[in-house]
Amino acid sequence: AKRTGELVNDLLLLAKLDQGRPIGTDPVPLSQIVEDSVADLRAVQPGRQVESDVEPGIEVAGDEPRLRQVVANVLANTRVHAGESQVRVSLHTSGDQACLVVADEGPGLTEPQATHIFERFWRAEDARVRETGGSGLGLSIVDSVIRAHGGATSIETELGEGLAFTALIPLGEPTQSDG
Repeated sequence: AKRTGELVNDLLLLAKLDQGRPIGTDPVPLSQIVEDSVADLRAVQPGRQVESDVEPGIEVAGDEPRLRQVVANVLANTRVHAGESQVRVSLHTSGDQACLVVADEGPGLTEPQATHIFERFWRAEDARVRETGGSGLGLSIVDSVIRAHGGATSIETELGEGLAFTALIPLGEPTQSDG
């Protein structure tokens, strides 16, 4: 029942974002969110090497619970699919944007797999097992929330070489982006 409830909540969030419903525009302490999420990852996997380089004081205008969900989803994806590989998390400003990068040294993806990573319900073949396979909505939610904040997401990956996820989020007022 809990898993079904979470799935329904994820689908409702995606439906709201699809409809272009406004997101929050409050100041959000993104640096603190990333630091909190890294601390959570270290607590869940104390043996994993996690490097963190977070520029202090970065704030964006937006929806704090959704941005917390973004960072949590990306780190959960790394936790589940990158084995025990090293994780590097960085947050810096670049011009008028915050740039979040989460990189691992896990198994990575093939080029065809990488083209589907932000699609709803898509999972890499080896992620379809019950123990590690989620609903396939986590990174779709990440992409939708970042776009609702006027930002963009991307990945760089190569099979056997790990994966690097990047989110760019405007520092000013969020603007809805088509997509």
